Amino acid sequence: MKVHLPLMVQDPLTASVYGVPKTVEGMHLIVPEDSWITDGPSTPRITVVDLDLRTGRITPPAVFEPPAGRRRMGRFRLEKPYELYSPEFIQVAVFAAVAKTMRTIDPDGALGRALTWRDPSRPLRILPRAGPRPNALYDREAQELRFFYFAHPVDSTQTIYTALARDIVAHECAHAIIDGIAPFLYDAMTPQTLAIHEAVADLCAVLTSFRSGTLTTTVLERTRGLIGDSTAFSAIAPQFGQALAGNGHQAALRNLWNDHVLERPSGDTTDVDVHRLSEVLSGLLYAGMARMQDERATAFGFSNSGFMLAQTSRRLQRLILRALDLLPPAEVSFADYLRCLVHAAWIEDGNAGGFMEDPYGAEVDFFVAEAVRRGIVGRPGDLGDGLDEAPYEWFRFRERTAVDHGEAPYSADEMRRLVEDDAYAHTFVDRRREVIGIPQGADFTVLRRTLSSTSAFAQGWYTGFSELLVKVAWHSREHIGPAPAGERIVRRGATLVIDGGLSGGRLHTIIRGGFDDQRAERDAFLGWARRAGLLTTRPAPGKLVLTEVAGAQLITGGGALLHSGPTDVDDVP
Repeated sequence: MKVHLPLMVQDPLTASVYGVPKTVEGMHLIVPEDSWITDGPSTPRITVVDLDLRTGRITPPAVFEPPAGRRRMGRFRLEKPYELYSPEFIQVAVFAAVAKTMRTIDPDGALGRALTWRDPSRPLRILPRAGPRPNALYDREAQELRFFYFAHPVDSTQTIYTALARDIVAHECAHAIIDGIAPFLYDAMTPQTLAIHEAVADLCAVLTSFRSGTLTTTVLERTRGLIGDSTAFSAIAPQFGQALAGNGHQAALRNLWNDHVLERPSGDTTDVDVHRLSEVLSGLLYAGMARMQDERATAFGFSNSGFMLAQTSRRLQRLILRALDLLPPAEVSFADYLRCLVHAAWIEDGNAGGFMEDPYGAEVDFFVAEAVRRGIVGRPGDLGDGLDEAPYEWFRFRERTAVDHGEAPYSADEMRRLVEDDAYAHTFVDRRREVIGIPQGADFTVLRRTLSSTSAFAQGWYTGFSELLVKVAWHSREHIGPAPAGERIVRRGATLVIDGGLSGGRLHTIIRGGFDDQRAERDAFLGWARRAGLLTTRPAPGKLVLTEVAGAQLITGGGALLHSGPTDVDDVP
């Protein structure tokens, strides 16, 4: 069944792109035969509950009307023309924006498996009018997206609903998607690890804006197909920016078109703003996206720029998700993430036989050069053996990163046991602990084993390929502060990449994480959290949890502080 949904292009109260002909555009949601949709809107995966957290009042849900008579599509009962600020419209519009984000990010297409939330047994709940605050957030424990509202900074008779801001909805939905793919990021205590969460969420918001036919047509006509210095795509959350400015002027909270470099703090007195830090990584990725698009728009002409944007954005979407999927379960750095992104690019090119019609070589060159320029790494080779040689060749990259113990390829039966049998998986890893890098005598945990499969386009057809990813985590200790003041437990880990997937294959790459020296960053971040009263010994909303384990500090729950930073992106004080 098809369902027609109204999808906001931009709220006219805070329009950031002038000249857009429509405020609302339509989208069609496909409801599979084995699924359902009902009042709310509500489906098995996402459900809208219009609850005011302050009063506890629940507003009646939007009413669903199934296809009837000559009308072949389902719809929700809404007044025409749309009353944009009515409860029913806000409920349906935020549902549509979440559904659009899920379709755009599309883990099934990028990773070869369906999107799942952190707790797959529960739907993602959406609160479109959660209360009067200039805020929007993802609550992991409740598995909720909460969108608040606030008075217009110039006209107090007008109300700005964050649920009507397409980029804000996509950003918060992306946090939930990321938490399903890489849940260990949320428990980090390292600023760069948490900033990866923010950077990828911002990129997802940008990718969703690229899927708006109304918006992209307007912007590309104005820029002749270029997307570089276009705040229509690169600006995040102008509503929040207005609230901060307090004068009604457009002032996006973050802009991905930036030149930021990585600055390393010294001592625990340095303020650490995870959201500003995220702009270093998101700026690098957006610059790569803009470079790809602008070169293609110039080469193939303005008339083809829309098609080029669709192709380029799908490529970036696939790479950022695959890099996320490859990340080791550790206190990872920007460099770790970029190593995974480069690996994903070359794996895809290699499985296309080295004959990609639009090869990744130039894009990888650019990402590596940007990583050096922005201070993420000191030299190109820090992102992987052989990366300081150009032109890059697939066989050279694979040869230099291969892990070959002289073992015979694993059979399909061994792969099946590795996925299904926890004891077998533990033995499998233990026999290879030296090459993985697990210290002798250290306990380790084998986490999920997942199949990642995608396809590469070459010479007119798609070639599918699969990898089995085995995640391993263990703990190490580090001294706290410039002068040792006790010890802290730090997570390290590795991702074992076995090509061929369940059909059998060979361990060809081990990606390690948590080994970059980020002790000063952790000292600064935890120092700020301590001064702000955000460290607690018992679980509490918006706080880090500190526990003592064998005389060392174990800190978890850093993701909760994504909504409590010094100049918070998701919560304007």
